[in-house]
Amino acid sequence: MNDLNRFNVGWNVKIKAPREEGDAPFIYLPVKVAFNDRGPQVYVESGASHRKLYEDTVSMLDDIDIASVSLDIRPYDSEVNGQYYRTAYLQSMKVVQNIDRFAAEYAEEEYPEE
Repeated sequence: MNDLNRFNVGWNVKIKAPREEGDAPFIYLPVKVAFNDRGPQVYVESGASHRKLYEDTVSMLDDIDIASVSLDIRPYDSEVNGQYYRTAYLQSMKVVQNIDRFAAEYAEEEYPEE
């Protein structure tokens, strides 16, 4: 699979040195989030409840215990001052909240129609 754009530039993967000797390096891809007509579509699953999040509600993800995340990114290829680059943007994401049995019970009482 060739992940290079037409300028022969790939994803901007970052690598940090291991924190301790013998550990693997920390490898990550910075992903930008821009709420506009192209997305992103963000959904949270909390027990039996499923909700779509918007720009003004997505910050609730900062306050929950996350069990898993699935996401799709899209490339944005451009050039500035003769330098070509590729940026990753969030296209869609599903977040599954890890809730304990007491939180689930109270969520049902708080949002009975969902």
